Amino acid sequence: MKDFSQILAKRTIIAFLLLLSISGSSQLRDDIKFEDRKQIIRVLAVEQPSTYLKSGLIQSGLDYEVLQKFADDFGYKLKITSVHSLRELQSQMRTEKFDLSMGRFNPNKIEVLFGETKNTILEQWNQSASYDSDRLAISCKNGFDLSKNKNLLLLSPATETFKSSLASFKKQTRMKVRYSGQLNSQKFFQDFIQGPYNCIISFQNEARFFKKSYPVIEIYQELNTEIPFVFLIANENEKLQEDFNKWISLTSKRNLADQIKRQMAGRHLPLSDFDYSAFVEARSEKLPLLKQQFVKYSKQFFLPWELMAAIAYQESRWNNEARSFTGVRGLMQITEETAEFLGLEDRLDIEKSIEAACKYVRLLYDRTPKYLAGKDRIALALATYNVGPAHMIDAQNLAIRLGKNPYSWNDLKNVLPLLSSDEFSHHFKYGKARGHEPVQFVNYVFNYFEILKTAI
Repeated sequence: MKDFSQILAKRTIIAFLLLLSISGSSQLRDDIKFEDRKQIIRVLAVEQPSTYLKSGLIQSGLDYEVLQKFADDFGYKLKITSVHSLRELQSQMRTEKFDLSMGRFNPNKIEVLFGETKNTILEQWNQSASYDSDRLAISCKNGFDLSKNKNLLLLSPATETFKSSLASFKKQTRMKVRYSGQLNSQKFFQDFIQGPYNCIISFQNEARFFKKSYPVIEIYQELNTEIPFVFLIANENEKLQEDFNKWISLTSKRNLADQIKRQMAGRHLPLSDFDYSAFVEARSEKLPLLKQQFVKYSKQFFLPWELMAAIAYQESRWNNEARSFTGVRGLMQITEETAEFLGLEDRLDIEKSIEAACKYVRLLYDRTPKYLAGKDRIALALATYNVGPAHMIDAQNLAIRLGKNPYSWNDLKNVLPLLSSDEFSHHFKYGKARGHEPVQFVNYVFNYFEILKTAI
């Protein structure tokens, strides 16, 4: 967190936070407004990276972001219940009442996936229009040569249904296949990393996601043509079916999914091998001594503890003695003025410092526009935590001057570095700043957060 002592006093910080709250809530959509409608969609989702993941305030997943954008455009509100596997999803679909179910369903393989329960479940549900597609890919551990080795290949239940796609590939390699009974994608990839398997077959999006946590994974080859995905919508909810299919026809499935994928990928870039190795080492040696405090205070402010741990690592490398040349101190690198605002008397008190940082992040998050995706709200809060509210306001005002969205992280990450530019300095009410640093900060924190979330 950067020192803004020459700019902000305690009262000024409060004023800036109020200003952020006002400006953040004032930008409304001009194209579609259904504020008075807000019909609730009861959603049942499988917890997997491409579908839906939730950690505290952060909700993510390609399926989730597609559905949230539809809900925003048509004035619906999502109420999501998540389960860990397809088997649990089937059980809930039989016994509970939902409007929509999402789990990367391939319309050509749904009956196979649901097995013996297909007649009792699927007759109550209709398929939506296809909203996305993906490819199967084979990934191997680093340095493994498929052309020279006898392979032990692990397949998930979700990909077992595509055995025909593997026929030509089997002819090219000496492949011994083992089918996994693991219906949770995270545990499936953990089995791969920990087990004797050389390679794995999964959907590309999932392989890319887990590669961020396990750089040992290398995507080796795509196996087939694109596989479409649909939601399942309760057949009694004809209006929802009609609205979603209309929305898909208007937005163009391919353009929509590709745009969301670019936004998700654009929030942060992969770590270097050095950064990854250093973090994994610190995670084993230092984090166990701090985890209890992160969990305790993150829970108090309804934040993912992994997020606060990631912030602390990026700020101080989990070193409470850290001190920057700008005067920020301690594990969370809090400035003197911000500490006063938060009521933090001793910045070297680890427990109180974590509590104060959680309080501050939550405060910044609550002052971001509620219509933004959860990760975009977190990105804005993190950038403000790092650069300070005053400089963030300057960046947002500059974004408006440049015709960009002041609340879009994809836009702001390109505007913030301009805070150090002489060309635009006459626009800055609070002076120049090292605007590239909050962009790097958000990038690293998100990466460390996802590693902690998916760690074995």
